[in-house]
Amino acid sequence: MMKVNYQAIRILICRTRTLSYGSSGFFLQRIGRKFEQLGVSVDYFTLAEDGSNLQEMEALADTSYDVILDINSYLPRLVSDDDTPFLARLQGPFYHYIVDHPMHVKPLLELNTSLQNILCLDSSHIDYIRKVFPDAPSVNVLPLAGSPAAMAQQEHRMENRKPSVFFPATYMPLEQYKEKLKNIDVKYAALADALAERSLSGEHIDTSKFNREENIPEEACCYLDRYLRECRRQAVLDELIRQELPVSLCGAHWEYSEYADGAQEILPPCSYDTMLAKMREYRIVLNVQPLFPETPHDRVYNGMRNRAVVLSDACRQLEQEFCHGEDYILYSFVTLRQDIEHFASIWTDVQLLDSIAQNGCCKVSESHNWVLWCERFLSMIAGD
Repeated sequence: MMKVNYQAIRILICRTRTLSYGSSGFFLQRIGRKFEQLGVSVDYFTLAEDGSNLQEMEALADTSYDVILDINSYLPRLVSDDDTPFLARLQGPFYHYIVDHPMHVKPLLELNTSLQNILCLDSSHIDYIRKVFPDAPSVNVLPLAGSPAAMAQQEHRMENRKPSVFFPATYMPLEQYKEKLKNIDVKYAALADALAERSLSGEHIDTSKFNREENIPEEACCYLDRYLRECRRQAVLDELIRQELPVSLCGAHWEYSEYADGAQEILPPCSYDTMLAKMREYRIVLNVQPLFPETPHDRVYNGMRNRAVVLSDACRQLEQEFCHGEDYILYSFVTLRQDIEHFASIWTDVQLLDSIAQNGCCKVSESHNWVLWCERFLSMIAGD
């Protein structure tokens, strides 16, 4: 890792929008705090939802920064009073951290692209960004880190945790995605079913390629992506409930889902830091990967960091750095029924679950913490 003089660096952390469950604010606050621990000088700016403090942001253009950082940012669309792109006025390179597939934030990335250094979560996204946004000065991969719950002083022992599978996510009925696809063209609704069958048989599908290779509208590709994610989630939940394993669902809209009766409990949406605290209450945290082949969803690192056993499908980094049965429990969509049946057979082995949880926690604490994230980021931009 490149040696960096942290004391000589000045960073501006902006938050121009609020993502689901306050996640963007949580990430940026955690990143800023760790930068400060390293000795970096950090300034903060949060744009009001109504834009009422935009004039305060204008004043920031008078200060020179080594880095300006935001997540899924509205900065590219902001303009000064003289119609100059605000990014062009800022004195320092802007790093735009995308915490989803970049296809879903394309309207932001295609504005003033030449002024945006892009950070993404998965190396498979680099190909998309370079083809669709060739003017971006740099593109780098930097996965999220694991976060311990804020009130983590008291450890929840495995035998005292709730014997349930905790799944924090947002529910969306498949038919709503189907309707949106039909409104674009009825053939895309049929395509969604065909792709779902392939995805549930274990095939990796990059929905963004359909725009470039088959000229399917980007909007349809986004809905196809969401549809496949939801299909995969529901397939796993169906197997867990078929095995009569207790499931606790946390997030928006689950109370309106077909799982409202089958699940052990439905918990309302909560803030990101509250979700971390809840992870410490349950024995198992379920992860169903988005269509990312390389990098785990942050549910994986967060679940491990809070000493829950993570039950997840595969991605390359998870398989390379962690051991199934020792650090986490793996299932495959190819053998989903058998894998969930095996999981049900070890469900009550508290000693085994405790060992797996401890191993996963140690690995994430050492290799995927926010201080390392900051160090990797600063080393990365020093080489840009």
